Amino acid sequence: MKRLYQGIFFLVLSFLCQSVPAQVSMSLIIGSTNDKSRIPVSVCMDNPYIDIYALEVCIQAPVNVNYFLWDEEKKKAEYTDTERWNYHSAVTSYGSAQHGDNALFISIAGPAISRPFIGNEGTVITVFFDGSKLADGEYTVKMFDALAITYETNSYGQSIDKGYKVAPYDATFSIKNGHVIGVMPTNVSLNKNYLLLTGTAQTEQLSSQVIPSNASQNIVWTSSDTNVATVNENGVVTPVANGIAIITATTTDGSNLNATCPVMVNIKKESTDVNGDGNVNTADVVAIYNFIINGE
Repeated sequence: MKRLYQGIFFLVLSFLCQSVPAQVSMSLIIGSTNDKSRIPVSVCMDNPYIDIYALEVCIQAPVNVNYFLWDEEKKKAEYTDTERWNYHSAVTSYGSAQHGDNALFISIAGPAISRPFIGNEGTVITVFFDGSKLADGEYTVKMFDALAITYETNSYGQSIDKGYKVAPYDATFSIKNGHVIGVMPTNVSLNKNYLLLTGTAQTEQLSSQVIPSNASQNIVWTSSDTNVATVNENGVVTPVANGIAIITATTTDGSNLNATCPVMVNIKKESTDVNGDGNVNTADVVAIYNFIINGE
């Protein structure tokens, strides 16, 4: 009987924890600010299930585009090329024949195949638009000609690049009383509903998605019980000791939206003793039921 319960438990978990198929998608996030002359606009990858080694995108605003690029390490805007996380670099060019002087072309590439961009890893790059001449009202920023590049291995073991066109994307913002107001999120979701960790060296990656995608994707990760499982700033969950903990992803823009994922840690020789009382009996079945149904 205990083997039956164990099989049912793992079958249910494997169904619940399936990942969404990989798709290449990017969006624009417009930040809120009190300075209309420097409206922050970030190009982000939405999907956490694919690695991207380079991307190219042309964005157009209803106002002039400055050459500001945001350097995450230095925490300031630079006029020159910048590096992201000490791994990636970006170059820009101003204007284009196709999209006019208000367009900005951004090309971002990783110098090493071993360090790709991962969706929801963070803002890819932020530029600043000059909106000082705009009156109160609603405005639109457009993303054109987005191309994501990945590397694949052919039948000869060679790495080849493959490009994916990304659909055009529009993002809106409002100016009211001199303030720039970005889009506020309405929902947060995670890539997994439940986690079961059975080994001390086992880790699991949680990824979040904030809706709408042109709202800020910044998330703070917390664990309800760090004696059972910990989570780092990138959503990587690590087991500590047997028990159940709740991992929470919370938005940082003031909306305080969150999504949760129950984590069961069961590091024992007898893996069916899920409640840790030293016995395998109906109490373990109840614990499994409560974990799956109630997340407790």
